[in-house]
Amino acid sequence: PLLVTYWALRLLEGGILWLVVRALKPKLSIIFSALASAGTIQALWGICQFSVQDIFANKWLGVAAHPVTQAGTSVLLNDGGRWLRAYGGQVHPNVLGGLLVITSLATVWLIVNSKIKNEKAKVALWLIYVIQLIGLFVAFSRAAWLALFFSLAISWWLNKNSRSLNRLVIVITAIGFIILGSILWQPTRSRLIGPSTSRLEQQAIEERVTSIKESRSLLEKTWWRGVGMGNYTKALAQYMPGLPAYRYQPVHNIFLLVLTELGIAGLGLALLFLWRRFKEYPQSLLVFLAPLAVTVWFDHYWWTSASMVLLFWLIMALPEATEPDS
Repeated sequence: PLLVTYWALRLLEGGILWLVVRALKPKLSIIFSALASAGTIQALWGICQFSVQDIFANKWLGVAAHPVTQAGTSVLLNDGGRWLRAYGGQVHPNVLGGLLVITSLATVWLIVNSKIKNEKAKVALWLIYVIQLIGLFVAFSRAAWLALFFSLAISWWLNKNSRSLNRLVIVITAIGFIILGSILWQPTRSRLIGPSTSRLEQQAIEERVTSIKESRSLLEKTWWRGVGMGNYTKALAQYMPGLPAYRYQPVHNIFLLVLTELGIAGLGLALLFLWRRFKEYPQSLLVFLAPLAVTVWFDHYWWTSASMVLLFWLIMALPEATEPDS
């Protein structure tokens, strides 16, 4: 009961954020400027971590230490050694990747839609985008990489009046990734061809496949009512006792996770809510749903990470914001 109450309060916290946006109706430019600023800070933080190959603890910021040599730290392993992935201020590099996809899209929106005449301001926006791009790259989250390019393609397709500018963004992004991949070829290689050569990559894939099988085993008994919000790992420990603590992780698929925790009725209500939100979204903002459409299949942070839960509800609230002044 305590776990369910705690997670329900976190969900309520996000709902309150949605209601605040509906009540205040801030301009989209204000929301996206805040996201771009936050993304820049997180990206610079992650770039510094990758550069020094270490993450130092800070109790005031709630950041744990992640030495590159420590078991459990998210690293890439190949002939070139161990490479620490950037965390930023998040709990995992994949979370940083998902966050920076959204903030990068917010920056692109400002570049494409804000009628800024000051050349210095335009250059500053492009610089901010490049910084976030580098931060996203050194997080080495393949799902986030895929989500970014998919979202940019959706943006190009939906915004017919600004296709040339959107095309420029895609070209710059692609060139940036090629340059970064060439400079950082050793860790990049682990993400592109790692599953066939890296022990850690093979282990990660095997663990995710096993996790899906475990969730299906739990569903055989609880599909109709669920195990309770936030109780997935507890239920897994009861179902499969005796495993190492790190093995008890949420399944890396939002739909399976919600179905396991809330049951068929809970998943149905969640899908109904998402469908209604999708129908209410203006075409110009649909691009912000694209990253969710990709990443929900590969990770669980939109449901389990406090910062990403709030970001999810902010994305859901975007249609309530007002269009920017000309």
